[in-house]
Amino acid sequence: MAIPEKLDLAMNKLLRYGCWSGMLILFMVGCYSASRISRLYYPRFTHLRHFTDPFAQQQYTDSLFFAAEIHKQAGDFTTALFNLFLFLAYNPHDAAAHFEISRLFVELQQPHRALFYAEKAASLDTSNLWYQISYADVLVMNKRYDSAAAVFAELYRRWPHQTAYLYNEAVLLTQSRFHREDSALKIFDELEKRNGVQEEYVYQKQRIYLQQKKVDAAVAEVRKLIAQFPDEPRYYRLLAQIFDQQQMHDSAIAVWQALLRRYPDYPQGLIAMALQLRRQGDTAAFYTYMAKAFANPNLDVEDKIEFLYPFLQYVEIDSMRMEEALRLSRMVITAHPQDSRPYALYGDIWVHASRWSRASGWEDSAAWAYRQAIALDSSEISWWQRLLRLFAMEQQADSLMQLGHEVMARFPSSPDGYYYSAMAHVWQHAATPAATTLQQALPLAAKDPEMQVQILSLLGAVYNDLRQYSRSDSCFEAALALSPDNDLLLNNYSYYLAERGEQLQKALQMIQKAVRLQPDNYSYEDTYAWVLYKLKAYREALEWMQRALAHPEAQQSPGYWIHYGDILFSLHRVEDAVSSWKMAVEKGDTSLLLQQKIKYHTLNPDSH
Repeated sequence: MAIPEKLDLAMNKLLRYGCWSGMLILFMVGCYSASRISRLYYPRFTHLRHFTDPFAQQQYTDSLFFAAEIHKQAGDFTTALFNLFLFLAYNPHDAAAHFEISRLFVELQQPHRALFYAEKAASLDTSNLWYQISYADVLVMNKRYDSAAAVFAELYRRWPHQTAYLYNEAVLLTQSRFHREDSALKIFDELEKRNGVQEEYVYQKQRIYLQQKKVDAAVAEVRKLIAQFPDEPRYYRLLAQIFDQQQMHDSAIAVWQALLRRYPDYPQGLIAMALQLRRQGDTAAFYTYMAKAFANPNLDVEDKIEFLYPFLQYVEIDSMRMEEALRLSRMVITAHPQDSRPYALYGDIWVHASRWSRASGWEDSAAWAYRQAIALDSSEISWWQRLLRLFAMEQQADSLMQLGHEVMARFPSSPDGYYYSAMAHVWQHAATPAATTLQQALPLAAKDPEMQVQILSLLGAVYNDLRQYSRSDSCFEAALALSPDNDLLLNNYSYYLAERGEQLQKALQMIQKAVRLQPDNYSYEDTYAWVLYKLKAYREALEWMQRALAHPEAQQSPGYWIHYGDILFSLHRVEDAVSSWKMAVEKGDTSLLLQQKIKYHTLNPDSH
């Protein structure tokens, strides 16, 4: 049976059983895509159902259009298109059907397909305003700005009282690839003559002038707007921004001063003046203006915080910016003492600066700030999470354990309290309760792959400490399945395998990948050396161990000196090995095994 005959049968079922069977139509024709349907059935249908009764045909085609509308409302755009294409087979010159098809293709994010039908609808019914505007919209979606401008020009010619059409034409001309900015300017001038000075006209004109590098003309436009509306601060801001963009900072300051004479407490003007004065090196005036701006209740606290957050990227490397950020954040706290967000920001600044000491005249920096935020809004879990991370960074096991239990009680469906409590157990050498707590955390992180990776990684380490090696390996494998390029995971898993002397080739591949992902990491270089040592590739191991110890931080860790000594001993450099082991003692290792290795000059003191 030919496809059109199948369609005819399907449409009979649609009429007999109701619109829901429209889905059956798609099934019967093999679920053709809308684009393929359009090629097959529009505009040529060779086996369509024939009607002798015009009224019956009208009923039939009306049902198609009605079914299309039902499916469109239900969000089933493909079936709606199917019905409309069938409708067009009987009514190829129906403008409404072409219009609906174009809108459906827009909904399907296929503006290139929508264009033909939008153009057809507009040409079939030139009196329908919405068809013309829709056609222009689709032209814009296809970046055919000149054609869209021509549509609005024609609309304005027919409806000259609608100056919005003329405005749209001008805006579209500014986007023309043929550089028709001058034509757009003439239209904006005409609009201004008819409607007076308007913000949107001035904005478009000054933008064109700036693109043409006619700064004076752009400035003149904005000054005209200020003269017309002297009580609107936004226009002063626009003028000052033009001067700043052109590096004309003295002119910008003059504009802000004029605004502040009119509105002395205007917060954006105060901040702008403060930044201008800081650029000139007047720090005292900068803080004076900022304090006045931040004390203004008309400046929303979110705007103040948004202003301060960019400081976080600088405070780690610039102590002056850190002090400035802290001072400004204290101003926000003073202005909004009952809002938790400024306290959280204050804590973030301390964390980014990696400083935990007491601030002059203020309580205990980051920890104090996060506690204040929690006291003001204990329902915001992110404040708790920040404090958990802070205690974890400082390895404050007792504080982390206590806070973790608080979070577990307050947010029982969140994995954070469990994860950080388990971390505290690990630091307290309590591997079994750590494993139990992490097992509780894992299902709670089902929708958070990043947290799953952290939990599985820590659980793998815990199981390794418990000598449950198969479980440990399973955790690391599961974590790597979620995050295959996680260099820390690769390093840790590789090191545990090397320590056990198992799957050494696999360990080698993993640490090689970690080193590629994160070169010049002394911890990874140490692991690489240790895997090579276990593979008895002693000379290569020595080379990587020396790379690791070239880092000053690595030289402070006794474990690296022990590894270095073991590698040297295996290369028969016994005296050098003993010197390295002694260095490990100097760096804090007090183990009996190390003392015996030094005493007996051997890797295996048990043989003595």
